[in-house]
Amino acid sequence: MPEPAPEGAQPRPAPERPADAPTTGGEDLNIATEGREFPFPEYLANVITQVKRYFRWNEDTRPKATVYFEITPDGSVRRMRVVESSGNIRFDFAVQGAVETAGNRGEFGPLPDAYAGAFLPVQLEIEPPR
Repeated sequence: MPEPAPEGAQPRPAPERPADAPTTGGEDLNIATEGREFPFPEYLANVITQVKRYFRWNEDTRPKATVYFEITPDGSVRRMRVVESSGNIRFDFAVQGAVETAGNRGEFGPLPDAYAGAFLPVQLEIEPPR
């Protein structure tokens, strides 16, 4: 298993969705687990569901942003940051707010017991629905 990135290190960009990329898609949401083996698609599907649940965007524009965060064993979120800005600060804040709210409310749930990592690195691309 790869060692966690040193403090302050920048995450790798999300894969360009090759066939073997560790992604689970949702409507207008794509998730990557930073190349770590994470054989729990239902957990990733719940992450997407919860972020969609708290994401609010009522404008006609369709910006897209990518956010990185880590899910700790208890399901909380840490080290969240925008990796690729949409260019619209309100949209970027809405993306971060959705992740933060879901994490603070415990909506992701604890990481699966069978997952040996100290945390789950997640990179999530978000754009509003069409």
